[in-house]
Amino acid sequence: MKRFFAALLAAMLVLTMFAGCSAKESPVAYKVGNMEFTVEDMNYMYVSSFNEIYNNLYYTYANYGIDISTIVDITKPLDEQMVNETTSWHQYILDYAANTAKTFAGIYEKAIEANFVLGEEYQADLDTFEEQLDEVAASNEMTRDEYLYYMYGENVSLDTVKKMTEFRYITMAYAQQYETELEISDEDIKAYYEANKQSLDKVDFRYYTSYYEEAAEETAEEETEKSSEETAEEVTEEEPTEEATSEEETAEETTEETTEEAEKEKVLTQEEAKAQADTLAEVHTAEEFNALALEYTTDEIQKKLFGYGDATLLAGSGYDSTGIEEVSKWLFDEARQYGDTMVYHDEEYKSYLTIMFEERVEPDYNCIDVRHILVKAEADENEDISDEEWERVKAEADEILNAYLAGEQTEEAFGELAKEHSDDGNAAQGGIYENVNKGMMVSNFDDWCFDSSRKPGDTGLVITPFGMHVMYFVGIGDNYLESTVKPILADEKLNTWVADCSVNLTEEKTEAFDEIGGMIDDIVLAAQEKGSEKEKDDSKTGVIIAMLVVVIIVCVVIIIKKKTEKPAEPAEETLSEEATEEAASEGEEAELSEEEELPEATDEDLTEEELFAEEAFEEAVTEEEPAEETSEETEK
Repeated sequence: MKRFFAALLAAMLVLTMFAGCSAKESPVAYKVGNMEFTVEDMNYMYVSSFNEIYNNLYYTYANYGIDISTIVDITKPLDEQMVNETTSWHQYILDYAANTAKTFAGIYEKAIEANFVLGEEYQADLDTFEEQLDEVAASNEMTRDEYLYYMYGENVSLDTVKKMTEFRYITMAYAQQYETELEISDEDIKAYYEANKQSLDKVDFRYYTSYYEEAAEETAEEETEKSSEETAEEVTEEEPTEEATSEEETAEETTEETTEEAEKEKVLTQEEAKAQADTLAEVHTAEEFNALALEYTTDEIQKKLFGYGDATLLAGSGYDSTGIEEVSKWLFDEARQYGDTMVYHDEEYKSYLTIMFEERVEPDYNCIDVRHILVKAEADENEDISDEEWERVKAEADEILNAYLAGEQTEEAFGELAKEHSDDGNAAQGGIYENVNKGMMVSNFDDWCFDSSRKPGDTGLVITPFGMHVMYFVGIGDNYLESTVKPILADEKLNTWVADCSVNLTEEKTEAFDEIGGMIDDIVLAAQEKGSEKEKDDSKTGVIIAMLVVVIIVCVVIIIKKKTEKPAEPAEETLSEEATEEAASEGEEAELSEEEELPEATDEDLTEEELFAEEAFEEAVTEEEPAEETSEETEK
């Protein structure tokens, strides 16, 4: 469904698609069902398809610091640049435009058969279309005709744009109506869950990694050198001078300091690491596991986190989150029980990973809504939080809670206190978190929220590595299974319907079909010339992107209303070396949110055309809607 609407919105620039749309004579190039598309119609489809694809690619690769011109260079002919070994950019866009035309034609014909009529909002937008077009053209110091030329090339009439805008609105509105009328039953949701249980369930488990270094073998030369040194020591019996004695004392002090540091950063042998892991695997409670892990770890920051029960815990982890198939298979075994342990030997990272299973969480439960006020604990220059700082934090949290209890004791009153006192990123929203799912928050926070005795209006104090939280329980939210699965099933049903609308339509490409395209170079040149009048340093890429944004503003005033979104999924953690290190340094910053970073990419990664395969390309051009933003703090 998201991909379909992405295609619909992509056609914001779709112009003439059926016979009679163009004000000028143009040969028929493409026939679909009862509709005929002229060369001019398909040229507009071609331009709009290119704009949509290019825009998505531009922003997708910009996130990786990759220059879009290494993917497609708009200053060069598209038929001379390849998407892959067999398809040029021109052919790819042409096929994309034709497929979109066929899809839209199928939905449009269904709408006509159903005597569908546009709603008032859509119609009002069409009635003011010319005024909006003139406003945008004027804001870019252009006339209406200049603007249309700079966006679509030659022979673009106002009638064509208006008619195709109406066509697009009918298509979008009818598909939207179908979506809102979809019914997803409880039986549908249950059946989907049973078929996809492994991907929907989550697990809570504890882990500890024991790293080792393999002992280096001594060479024959090193052994000879060592023997010579020992012999020299035996024959040297002279009394040391005062200066030598002083130097020896200094050396001894240095050695003692070095030894202390070595003790802090002790490197295990493989045998020691295995013994450590095996011992840890013999305990079967969270308390025992944490106690042993605390004893083993040499990382000071990690030691502090053990006090909150978070350093060894991975809650709400999906099947793929471990990154190790053997571990995932073990964790999601139906026979798993609390306290079960396993040891995994990772030869690549020279480590033994000890796992203790806690719980498998099925998604058929209600999320919760909660407000909180974070009183942040500030670390000193050594990244340590002093006892005095904790006392300050506790006193401030007590004062805030007492102020609430002495007042009206309403949700609104708590929200106002959050706006005034909270150090969390959602303070401006009154500290609200809606539809929190299990494992989404750090453990103490999560445990308080999902306490079975919890009821609306409950308050309390919770300590986490980030400070003290003054809590307010708002109430029960959506069912997590339903809110997760329902959009998936709706997507599937809508995608099936969209495909069915056009699957039986006949299609024919005439000789004139080969005349489609080729105007991108002219549009870029015109945009460049127009841009240089305003600022000589404007780049070709910057201009066409700016123009695209302008067109979207013109063409879209009424946008499909945003669907109710499911609860934000927590970022899934992995058990790679990098993730283990991240868990160890989790307390360095007072942010409870763990955001997954984009992998680092360079231009070198995409210099060869074969690396830009069709799968990666399709991912870019069908970019999913972003998840609802959450606060910078508190979310795990």
